[in-house]
Amino acid sequence: MSWGRKVGAIFVVGSWIAIPIYNALHGGSVQTTVFLSALGLLVLSEFLSGRGFLASKPITEVFQAFKQGKVPPLSPVAMTLRTVGWVLMAVCLTLFATSRANAATSPPAIFGTTPAQIDASFPAFMDHAMSTNGAFHVRNLGPDELAKLAFLYERTAGTTAPLLKILASQLGSNDLQRVAAAFGQEATAAAVKTYARPTVALAFMRSPRPAVASSIAMPASLNTVVAAGGVNPDFTLYETYLNYRTMPTGAMSVGAALAETSIYAGMYLAAAWGAGYTVGTVVNNFINAYFPSVGDQIGSSVAWLVDNITKYVASPIFDGQWQSDLNGAIKGTGAGCVPDDTSGDYGIVAYMSAYESVLDKTRP
Repeated sequence: MSWGRKVGAIFVVGSWIAIPIYNALHGGSVQTTVFLSALGLLVLSEFLSGRGFLASKPITEVFQAFKQGKVPPLSPVAMTLRTVGWVLMAVCLTLFATSRANAATSPPAIFGTTPAQIDASFPAFMDHAMSTNGAFHVRNLGPDELAKLAFLYERTAGTTAPLLKILASQLGSNDLQRVAAAFGQEATAAAVKTYARPTVALAFMRSPRPAVASSIAMPASLNTVVAAGGVNPDFTLYETYLNYRTMPTGAMSVGAALAETSIYAGMYLAAAWGAGYTVGTVVNNFINAYFPSVGDQIGSSVAWLVDNITKYVASPIFDGQWQSDLNGAIKGTGAGCVPDDTSGDYGIVAYMSAYESVLDKTRP
């Protein structure tokens, strides 16, 4: 090897080592550091091969050799460097592709991170939901869901009067009959008499009394764990579920609200059910108790998925994958799911949306 090529080799090797290190030490991104390392390896492999642009032969001879197929084989060292360079380049491209998902902002814990906080916020969320679209929600929720809403609202607010005032002032007679079956005839009638339009109040009073829902109270919990403050974890999860069920995205289906509830629990409620009792088990038992048709189909996989959401909450790209898998599992039961083209209510599935976006861009 000529002295010129030796000096060139020293320069290339030195640059390959120094530039990535300098970039990393001065706050450069991981993607840039990997890219520079890969580029250096590829250039070095070409140099050592004696056939690239840095070879001692004139460039015209190099092109002519390629054209005639007289390309000398790579040495083992050059082949190794080239292979490592291309692998690093692939890693770099993957890092660039996933950077958007990793940049996704963490959704806010809008309901709180403890049972007490979720209890405290529940009445306000229900008041807001029914104020904005009460007729739709009353028709969309099943009798059992409305009954549990009444039970949980009274448990947290002390009385259902504020919510009944909102409903009585908005709804028609038929919808108020559904409300009465869940909230009780006397309490509903008192609100209707005071706040409903006269024609609605008259029609309501003349209608036959509805049968009261049989499950106003919550059944015994399948969960043996009790969160701080002695709150049944089912209360916390069902309040969260109803919050999502009456939101713009959650209201679309039971499955969408269940997915968002499970993801919220995995991200924010793990600490509330500590002492070795995983949040995934709590969520799994909750689904089996209140949504047995969904629980029968997805089995215990939901517990594993929720626990992985908890485990990778600080890694958006991985968390997005687990959220996507959980949403897909619930979708497979026919209960519905959060659409792929939305980040959900208050961005709760923002990681999933970013992950799905990356997948869409990398698919052929």
